[in-house]
Amino acid sequence: MKIKINKTFLSSILSLMIFSSSIYAAENGIYAGGQLGWADSNYTPKSLNIIYVPTTYQSTTYYLTGSTSPEINKAKAGARIFVGDQVNRFIAFEGGYTNYGYPEAINLYGYENLREPMSESAFDAQAKLSLPVSKRFNLYAKGGLAYVMTQHFSSSATTDGSALSFLTSFQYSEDDITALRPVYGAGISFDLTKSLSTDISWSQIIGGNNVPTTNFAAIGLTLHF
Repeated sequence: MKIKINKTFLSSILSLMIFSSSIYAAENGIYAGGQLGWADSNYTPKSLNIIYVPTTYQSTTYYLTGSTSPEINKAKAGARIFVGDQVNRFIAFEGGYTNYGYPEAINLYGYENLREPMSESAFDAQAKLSLPVSKRFNLYAKGGLAYVMTQHFSSSATTDGSALSFLTSFQYSEDDITALRPVYGAGISFDLTKSLSTDISWSQIIGGNNVPTTNFAAIGLTLHF
């Protein structure tokens, strides 16, 4: 028995399959987007030298410390904006700017309520490699360099001049530190339409040159042009 197949019907089914497989895949080309998340700069009281503060009395250096433990309130809300070029479904090149929030040192030198804010941000340029796991889901990894800008602080102490050297005041000065550091990350993206996708990601700036190791976990939206 012969089965007759309508060529027009077959062509229609094939076209529908091709259309349905590509309707959700994001377009190659220029894209831009933003991310919101949580940043954690790996500051410690020791790395910022705020456990003790030196002062001099009668040519002898003393290290003042109060009764309260110094702490770093380092986990803060952060944000990133970026623009890139999706060369094909596997390779893209991307540049962005991230603000890692404003961590804060509290109980400086052990003295309760002595605190000072800090800041960290970075411009980055990265290559992005994607692995499609379905028509709409993609795993990706990326890496490159980040120009990191941090604002720490330094301080000096004034005492009452007694043998016990009781603290009377602090003076702060800001230290602006910049450094070029490696950055890398990974994530998973989901194509909502050909023009819009969302993703969940994690990235890290590798610390060094007075820049802390900094992690950033975020969720974002990307518009494909």
